[in-house]
Amino acid sequence: FLDITQLKILQEQLELLATTDSLTGIFNRRHFIELSEREISRARRSLAPLAIAMIDIDHFKIINDTHGHTVGDLVIKELVALCKDDLRPYDLLGRIGGEEFAITMVECDLQKAFTVSERLRERVANHVISIDGNDISIKISVGVAELAGDMESLESIMYRADQALYVAKKLGRNRVEKSSLGPNRQ
Repeated sequence: FLDITQLKILQEQLELLATTDSLTGIFNRRHFIELSEREISRARRSLAPLAIAMIDIDHFKIINDTHGHTVGDLVIKELVALCKDDLRPYDLLGRIGGEEFAITMVECDLQKAFTVSERLRERVANHVISIDGNDISIKISVGVAELAGDMESLESIMYRADQALYVAKKLGRNRVEKSSLGPNRQ
């Protein structure tokens, strides 16, 4: 008999490396998109609402330039911990790039997604991160969009959420903005 225990462990480790962000332990961009596509299909079949939130840490470059990249990494980890505490176990949280994150909220309409995102924004804004004797406060900007019809793609929803995120940044940051319901309207 061949003991495949070590091979099984190695396979699980490789799968974890392929699907998660190494810094935060949450889904990486590729796996987040794959899982979100599944949730969109499920939402269409069950006629349930689904919303996406795009999150960006405001002025993150200043944190890195002032305190260094190690502190920047700790700030990212702390934000992820705050997000995890606020989300339901079946919502999807992924790191899309640098200091940008996305959340797929299943069975969640636009207004509820806005409320969840606003609660998270307030929690982050009121949270102080103590690192090496320095107290660091961060703010986030968030854009939310809801699945708008049978034919809308994940790419389209994420685009609309991202556009709402840019509106939040343009209007002063540290805020949540909603996309319009239609995929072709802003």
